[in-house]
Amino acid sequence: MIDWMTIEAPLKTQPTHMVRTIDTNTGQMRQFPQRLKVYGADPKNAVLVRFKSDCTKIIVSGNPMKFLTGQNLIGTNRVRTLAYQFLCAVCEAAGLQPTEAERTSWKSGDCRLTRIDIAGFAILPGPEWKTRVIKALRLAHAWRASNIRALRFGYFAIIAGKQKVFVVYDKTRQLGSPGEVPEVLGADTRFMKLVKRALRVEVRLFGKELRARELGQIGNWRGVSVRNLFIGELKKRMVKGSVARSAAGTGTGTRMLDLERIVWEQGGDVLDGLPRATKHRRMREHANRGCDLSVPHAVAADKSLVDLTQVFADNNIRIRAPRRLRNWAPLKKLFADGPVNTTEETADSVGSRPTLNQ
Repeated sequence: MIDWMTIEAPLKTQPTHMVRTIDTNTGQMRQFPQRLKVYGADPKNAVLVRFKSDCTKIIVSGNPMKFLTGQNLIGTNRVRTLAYQFLCAVCEAAGLQPTEAERTSWKSGDCRLTRIDIAGFAILPGPEWKTRVIKALRLAHAWRASNIRALRFGYFAIIAGKQKVFVVYDKTRQLGSPGEVPEVLGADTRFMKLVKRALRVEVRLFGKELRARELGQIGNWRGVSVRNLFIGELKKRMVKGSVARSAAGTGTGTRMLDLERIVWEQGGDVLDGLPRATKHRRMREHANRGCDLSVPHAVAADKSLVDLTQVFADNNIRIRAPRRLRNWAPLKKLFADGPVNTTEETADSVGSRPTLNQ
């Protein structure tokens, strides 16, 4: 499903609020349209609306599924349909009135796409696998990953530059908040059981990569399989083979590293109080010796093997709403237009329990 979009679309308008600034070099006063926060079906999550300085284009950035349906557990892969519905709903909520020509332009895909997040679920044999898989990811990717968040939060991310491009986490930790799960989804016990034994996976593509793939225009997504794109990005970031390994490590190092490892194996926190740069350097040095200091030794010493290529195999990935839930009113219009890709439908339906090596 599509979990986030940043869209630049043609819209001639005159915003009611302007921000005035003075150019320090020339002393001239300049004014810019003030950005807006617009709320939709989810009152807790806003969509950011910005305007080009000449007021000929609008930039909308946010979670389209939360804005349109109030949730992001399930959704659609139809980028063009979702983008159009998203733009129309945001303009209506913001009090903007696009012309018919502008709406036609949006519907034809004449809009720039500068960010898109594709989300899905990796179905596991049981909830107890979640910690094992996240630990395996952290150990496998070592210092390409954001290991600062503790394992107890059930979170893993790969950073490229300053952007998170790949995120895996336990979605059920967010479902305890009131109103987080719509009644129609909560009542579907089959679907909720699947979510409780799955990890949420998000792949994020930004402007440079979208342009390289010639997907920087909404109209270019016609005929593109979002599922295949998602699986391809997933495989690029997977390490082949069983990646969880013993915390003891091999090889020799400095006496300081040896002493720190001894303290860590005894349950101590050798990173506490260190400056950020020093902490990163120490963790990198220990990672090269097979020790992940960001997690307690008791967790890292678990020698359970997890084959990530098997965990994230095609048949274990679900990125689209099950057929039986598509008649839910907020989702129905997102699936109403265009032919259905039967191959993708079958692949994304809720399947049987995955069989991973125990």
